[in-house]
Amino acid sequence: MRLLFFIFFLTSCESFFFQDFKIKHFPKSSKNEELYYKVKKGDNLYFIAKKFNVTIPKLINYNNINAPYKIYPNQRIFIPKKRVYSVKKGDTLYSISRKYKTDLFVVAKFNNLKNVNQINVNQKLIIPDYLVEKKIVKKK
Repeated sequence: MRLLFFIFFLTSCESFFFQDFKIKHFPKSSKNEELYYKVKKGDNLYFIAKKFNVTIPKLINYNNINAPYKIYPNQRIFIPKKRVYSVKKGDTLYSISRKYKTDLFVVAKFNNLKNVNQINVNQKLIIPDYLVEKKIVKKK
């Protein structure tokens, strides 16, 4: 009986001792709502790509949509987000492109950089995803 009382006492005191470490009024994040789009009747990949400012091949690759690239109502489509990188002191476009596993010149072209050797500290760069095209191997 004393053991049960002691355990109950310790669990109730936890909130008293660790009150400072509780997160109060933490808003619930709806990450699933942000990352997915529920297809409606009449939607197509072009419409979804334009709505979320992504490319059609990116939607196809991220969602494993096979030819003839049909989507259906109530299907959930994953929407990839753009990555934004803030340039730090000592960064080069080459080091940034290696970090995100993409091509140096693709990053430069995507951000309209005329000189790949000239980036500034705190400059915001949009990092495009490196897409590997699916290769179909035919067996003979």
